[in-house]
Amino acid sequence: MSELGESAIRAIEWLATFHKDVSKLISSVEDNMRGRGLISLWTSTSISGSSATYYNPSGWMPRYLYRSYVPAPQEDQRPELLQRRWAFFLVYLTPKCKEPMALWGVASLHAPGNPWDVMKPILLRDDGPPFLDSSNVSQWENIKDRPESVESLVYRACPIVELKNGGIVEEVVVSPLVERLSA
Repeated sequence: MSELGESAIRAIEWLATFHKDVSKLISSVEDNMRGRGLISLWTSTSISGSSATYYNPSGWMPRYLYRSYVPAPQEDQRPELLQRRWAFFLVYLTPKCKEPMALWGVASLHAPGNPWDVMKPILLRDDGPPFLDSSNVSQWENIKDRPESVESLVYRACPIVELKNGGIVEEVVVSPLVERLSA
């Protein structure tokens, strides 16, 4: 095998391992949120805008993964699509900050609405949201440039490499997120 071929195989194998680590991070958040009585609005979906077509290679790999959380409804029921307030957790694999980032926060609307309509233009972007210009946001930041329907949108962020285990995820992400959502 050529040196280029070996390099390509190593890169793909590394990426597969990296994706497993990102999956573990999101699973840790998911398990902790579920343990706090919150569930995801969109079941297990965490990627949109991907492509399986041979002529669209830019869509073969996700650039971000997202989760949104609301209080769990009664047993055997799905959460309401229209929400006034929800928590979110995102991982940006290729943000403009130049390192993979986690971003989490709480969004509130003036009236119940579809969270997708808020998340899509503000948060679901290949290079991360326009307001994320620092790799570490340890205090709640309020996004001032937001749609009129959004009452508030606060967030924190850090490089994903700082979220090394479930204990750190609980302390840095989940506990502050649940506390803020409950406020």
